[in-house]
Amino acid sequence: MSKTNVSPPPKPLAFNGDDANKYLKTDFFNYLNQLYQCLYFVWERTGGYLSNIPTTKYNLNTKGNAGSSATDLLSYTLQSNSLDSDGQVITIQGFGTFAANANNKSLKLSFGSSVVLQTPSLAINGATWNVIAQVYRASSGAQKIIVNASSGSSLLIAQSFYIAAKEDLSKDLQIVFNATGVADNDIVQEGLIVQIV
Repeated sequence: MSKTNVSPPPKPLAFNGDDANKYLKTDFFNYLNQLYQCLYFVWERTGGYLSNIPTTKYNLNTKGNAGSSATDLLSYTLQSNSLDSDGQVITIQGFGTFAANANNKSLKLSFGSSVVLQTPSLAINGATWNVIAQVYRASSGAQKIIVNASSGSSLLIAQSFYIAAKEDLSKDLQIVFNATGVADNDIVQEGLIVQIV
């Protein structure tokens, strides 16, 4: 909404004939319109139906992989129409640890059906990991995603990826970190932060 300068209320008029008509048709109507715009702006910024106020969700539970099976770690459901304007962005951050052993380990991040990060299976021995993905809405059915992954291990070199996704933002979407190891807790996720701006 464009910025509106709200003027003070018009002075009361002696309601006689043409003056009353002019007051009701111009000054009073304009004042009510400005007041409505101001109240609508406040309503929209404090909730509305689809508020654009930044929303941050935290999940600081701890979850590790189960044996050699691909295991979903922490996840978040992005509600339908959460990104309702082109240019809006959702930032996803997940972080955790790799166990101190020689087992092969692989980490994946999915945004809906789009795989935005898939590490190779590497024998990372006792290190931390951190993944930050930013999903920009290009349209209701297209997104531009930039992903940055880093680790305390030299085997997983810090890197950045760009992905063009085509998820339907009018539907609920799952954001999921997934891990595959050999033994329980080869990969542990310590937290997930999701922010919509």
